[in-house]
Amino acid sequence: MEEQREVKITNWFIKTFWQNKINLILLLIIMATLLVRIFFFMATTDAGQTSWWDSAEYLSQGTHYATGVPYAENPQRPPAFQYMIAGFIMLGLNESWIIFLLSLIPSVLLVWLVFILGRSIFNEKVGLIAAAFLSFSWNLIFWSNRAQPDFLTICFQVLAIYYFWEMLKIKEKDTSISVTKQAILAGIYSALAFYFKISAILVPLAFFLYILIKDKLKIFIKKEYWIYGFSLFASMVPYFIWAYYKFHSILAFSTGYSNNIIIDLPFGWSAITYFRVFGLNAMFLVFIIGFILILKSLLYIDLIIKKNELDVRVFLLTLIITLVCFFIFYIRQIEDRWILLLLPIMAIVCGIVLDKLYTWISDHDGWKWIGIILIGGLLLYSSYEQFNYGNAIIYNKMTSYGDVKLAGEWMKANTQANDIVLSISYPQTVYYSQRHVETYSIWNETYLTQYIDSNHPKFLTISIYEPHPSWIYAYIENNTRFVPVMGYFQDVQKTKPSLIIYKID
Repeated sequence: MEEQREVKITNWFIKTFWQNKINLILLLIIMATLLVRIFFFMATTDAGQTSWWDSAEYLSQGTHYATGVPYAENPQRPPAFQYMIAGFIMLGLNESWIIFLLSLIPSVLLVWLVFILGRSIFNEKVGLIAAAFLSFSWNLIFWSNRAQPDFLTICFQVLAIYYFWEMLKIKEKDTSISVTKQAILAGIYSALAFYFKISAILVPLAFFLYILIKDKLKIFIKKEYWIYGFSLFASMVPYFIWAYYKFHSILAFSTGYSNNIIIDLPFGWSAITYFRVFGLNAMFLVFIIGFILILKSLLYIDLIIKKNELDVRVFLLTLIITLVCFFIFYIRQIEDRWILLLLPIMAIVCGIVLDKLYTWISDHDGWKWIGIILIGGLLLYSSYEQFNYGNAIIYNKMTSYGDVKLAGEWMKANTQANDIVLSISYPQTVYYSQRHVETYSIWNETYLTQYIDSNHPKFLTISIYEPHPSWIYAYIENNTRFVPVMGYFQDVQKTKPSLIIYKID
């Protein structure tokens, strides 16, 4: 029995896999994806790249779970990524290994998952084109070298979209295959995405809006939607229990995100510009063409609704509009990684356009190779453009916040385990010093004096890297109990300090 199974696997690998052109092209794309990420990973590792605020917060909270180093947990950050970091720390892995396993590898996996999604909602060529675009995406390459949960959450979001679409397809065809499995998996993956980042809640919201357009009030009588909802809720229960235990509220994640509305920040229209940021020149132009083609579906949206048709254009448009509107009207502030789910969707839209172009060219006798050369050349140019832009950004940011890391490591070497450090760069200092750190960003002079007298912190740092209270500079200058013991500078002549460590007597 075992020998027969081994023969079957061998025959499939030799005869079926290698004879399939799609498999070979996908394998080349995945290999290129891995190699370009390893290239930059080695460069950033050799340079000793410092973690920024957010990644240091994940690392510090993971360290807190693993070693007990004091750290104030942020309710806006679900815990899955931090617990994974804690597990790797307890296994003895350092920051580089954590980044490699939790950011770089999921970044490669995302490219394969987007191929699967593109194949599901359109065809294999669309999946390959989307995967090829993402392979060299400068955004994906850049964030692959930092400890961020974005790739894990987006992988789960793509899986949720895939299984939800598969559920809709099976139901549309009215086959004998049960939709239960797809509905359950879509719910589980929707919840798992949330465990890494709360913005993943936008995917179930987009699902709801789409089926509301497609099925109207019938959504409340279709069992597959109830199965999906129950699967999602049941999978969220462990998080609700954890959040209530930690923060005494199952909705602790919502704190802070409504502040931008409360303080009346202007709408974040810059969210729209990220299509240009993601696509640069080549793929941005292709996406604009694709987006116009998708918008054409609105001309006969009434017919789609009337016939309850499963329309991929309306589905993609619903995902795009839900994501963009959330950041424009609710969050109102944005960074590229916050809205990174747009990138796989954008890649699929580009794949649809280029697939249509290839099909149109191939319909002419003898023009098939012209289509292949044209599409391949465009993807190669896009990859070249993305690589060069990413290369410049990565090397430009490689040493940023380096002094914060060096200062943290210096204080670790010059303190005892129970010593206290005061720093505005709170998460970075916690992670690199492995000490009890307090931030004085919202303190006043009186409170700082009282805290020093009561708790006897050993060091205080001032730097150019974070906004500091305006009074702190005169306070230290006029107070003899602060003695500078270590400094880092912006220039070789050491005339422009970037970070100073003061010992507190």
